[in-house]
Amino acid sequence: MVKQYPEEKMFPIMQRNALRLKTLINQLLDLSKLEAGQLVLDVQQGDLAQFFKEFSGFF
Repeated sequence: MVKQYPEEKMFPIMQRNALRLKTLINQLLDLSKLEAGQLVLDVQQGDLAQFFKEFSGFF
């Protein structure tokens, strides 16, 4: 459709929203696996302050 309607401005928004939805679905599936005991956590040491800065968008 992108090739058929190159002037359509909604496609980037649709693609971004589809990727966000995919991410949310994958997170829900991972949570379900974790609760069922089928997912093993990979615990690592790291800089928690830096993680939250990146997570919140403040670099």
